[in-house]
Amino acid sequence: FGGYAGVGGVPCLGKVAVPVCSSPASSSEQRSASMQQWDRYVDSESGSLEDITREMAPELVRSLRKQVWELSKSARYCRLVQHALEITDEVEQVSIVSELKTRVIEATMDPHANHVLQRAIELMRPGAVKFILDELMEHKRGAVNIAKHRYGCRVLERVMEHFPPKQIADMVNNMMVDAKYLIGHQFGNFVMQHLLEHGEEAQRRQLVAVIGGSPEDLRSIAVHQHACSVLDKALSYVPVDDQRALALLVLNADGLLVEMASQRGGVAATQRLFKVIENDPELLQQAKAQLWDRRGELLTSKHGRVLAAQVLPELLKDQQLAAGLPSPGRSVAGLGDQSALDRFGGGGAGGGRGQRHRGGGQDRHVGRSGGGGSGPHWGVEGRRRLPRGAV
Repeated sequence: FGGYAGVGGVPCLGKVAVPVCSSPASSSEQRSASMQQWDRYVDSESGSLEDITREMAPELVRSLRKQVWELSKSARYCRLVQHALEITDEVEQVSIVSELKTRVIEATMDPHANHVLQRAIELMRPGAVKFILDELMEHKRGAVNIAKHRYGCRVLERVMEHFPPKQIADMVNNMMVDAKYLIGHQFGNFVMQHLLEHGEEAQRRQLVAVIGGSPEDLRSIAVHQHACSVLDKALSYVPVDDQRALALLVLNADGLLVEMASQRGGVAATQRLFKVIENDPELLQQAKAQLWDRRGELLTSKHGRVLAAQVLPELLKDQQLAAGLPSPGRSVAGLGDQSALDRFGGGGAGGGRGQRHRGGGQDRHVGRSGGGGSGPHWGVEGRRRLPRGAV
């Protein structure tokens, strides 16, 4: 919290005394002094935030007063602000968070303050933090701009988890206009995944329509390093009939199943697809036949071998094959007999058409919000999460 260098006084002319101005740094010094008693809890080497008990909460709140915004932007003290939210009652929580009013967009884009917003949304009633939603929705560049931000996407995830669907409907509709773009965006894809997990059924179906809008759209999404994760979520959270319809679209796209399985990003969606069709013998046979027919391509990829080991272990029985894999299109010794192929329905590739750190600089994946992570995350488990319907 170093102060800004001030310009001191008035130039001396002869023996004219130069008035002494108070330096702007003095307020910073005062702030630092007020926080010194908490430093030993912030420094992991000498203490822990968990040692600050509820009995100490009133004193902590007094120390934070009128400087929550500055502290929230600090990699060091943003964790302390979050802890204060955890151990105080709603009246004190409101007094803390209210200092972020008119600063929500700036906090959302800040590598540290965004975690304070997330924690407030997790711990407090939607009605108590509605100003956060209001300022997000009033953002002049729209919700899509926030969804594309490395930190903004996280705040939108928490909003989707904790605010009633009716309150965020306009914001979701705003993003759905650019859903196809967000699905493939480096950060926007996480917001679309969250919408599939926490959105209403109509919103999920709308996203499914975007994913499977055309064979070209489906293929580009299924093999895209970011968008394929959205397909994985769709195969997990949309209604069962829609899951099956998406799986069928993939199976009916020539070579797409193996192409997905052979890529790092797509193998999870492929594994999920097999879960979707595991109780449908006809589709399961069709999928296995496609893997068998393009086994050369499948087994040249380590990700493809992972899938083969799970759903078609016959392909990996030959240890020599596992050590020296053939190039795509070449015959696989010992596995090319027609009787073996018949077990999986024969046919061509398109056969049968018809997922805690809170310190600055470290991201966190579970637990409390951290300060200044470098990438997005999935899901947060708070100690005092309120039911989604709470208002």
